[in-house]
This record gives sequence, C-alpha cells and structure tokens, in this order.
Amino acid sequence: MVFDGRQPLVAILRQYLYAMERKLPRMTRLQGQAIISPTVDLLATAMNGAPLAATEYTLNNALAQRIQRHIDAHVKDPVLSAATIAANFRISVRKLY
Repeated sequence: MVFDGRQPLVAILRQYLYAMERKLPRMTRLQGQAIISPTVDLLATAMNGAPLAATEYTLNNALAQRIQRHIDAHVKDPVLSAATIAANFRISVRKLY
C-alpha cells in the first residue's frame, strides 16, 4: 500500500515514526511494549483515512505533540499565535484550544 504523504493523517504517522526512530534506542523494553498498541492504532487511522473511535485519542495525542514541537521551535517568533498555529496545522482555533 502506498500512502499519499500530503494527507494530514499520513504526515502525522510519518512524523511519529521518525520520532520513534530517534527515541526508541533510549526506551526501556517496557516503554517499547507500551507504545505498540498506540502505534498500530495510528497506522490503522492513516490507512483508513479517518480516525476510528478507538484510535481518536492516539491521533489527537500525535497532533498535540507536533503542535508542541512547533511552538517550542517558534516560541520567540512575534507572529506566533493561536491563529497562525491552527492555520499551519490546518485545524480550527477551537480544535487547537
């Protein structure tokens, strides 16, 4: 199966997997086992093109992590605001809050 990398769910999955690649060597075995289910849920969500009820938490958590990294990287940017963050992630300001 080939995923369209421009799709938001696929982009979240890709960034999550990159983060996993960087962090996994420092995780304990127990931590690694704990992320198996959320990882499979996120993969299923990307494959289905929409969140399933069981995977919605995982998807929102991955998005929140991406947003946090964006804020950390741009914290000194004078134009950083809820509106610019929401626009960057193609979500509403309400969803961002």
